[in-house]
Amino acid sequence: MTTEKNNKIVKPFLRWAGGKTWFTKHIENYIPKDFNDYYEPFVGGGSVFFYLKSKGFIKNKAYLSDSNSDLINTYKILKNYSNDLFEILKTHIDSEDEYYRMRSTGFTDKIEKAAKFIYLNKTSFNGIYRVNRNGEYNVPYGRRNLNILYDFEHLKDISIALKNTYLSTLDLIL
Repeated sequence: MTTEKNNKIVKPFLRWAGGKTWFTKHIENYIPKDFNDYYEPFVGGGSVFFYLKSKGFIKNKAYLSDSNSDLINTYKILKNYSNDLFEILKTHIDSEDEYYRMRSTGFTDKIEKAAKFIYLNKTSFNGIYRVNRNGEYNVPYGRRNLNILYDFEHLKDISIALKNTYLSTLDLIL
């Protein structure tokens, strides 16, 4: 979050095909100088939201939605249960065997589901989110050989940015 102390822009924590990080360099030319509520119906990786939130453009509530329920669950868990999520994420390792084990595991706990979503996004091929006809995630392992799997300070900044944010898989226009 932007503060008088550090002017830090919070970047997305997910790799997302079709992400709009490139657009954040230009967005200030196309928006009002300030506005109250913010609505984003296809949040994806959230690059526009995190940029605007960091720069202080969003004064009140933000309404973020997406049809991907696993994505929205992950945002909700980061917002409300980040410490519990971090404890699970600390147990992850970047390996092909672990990737396929995680990919095939069907978690029922929402925090474990969010941890799985972040893990698969971080270690999959190109951060692609793709499911088959049965709704099963089927992206191959990315072979990225990551030295650091998660930046917990960054994830904490994400959690803070999500405060005062409404998250939904439903249409926001009634």
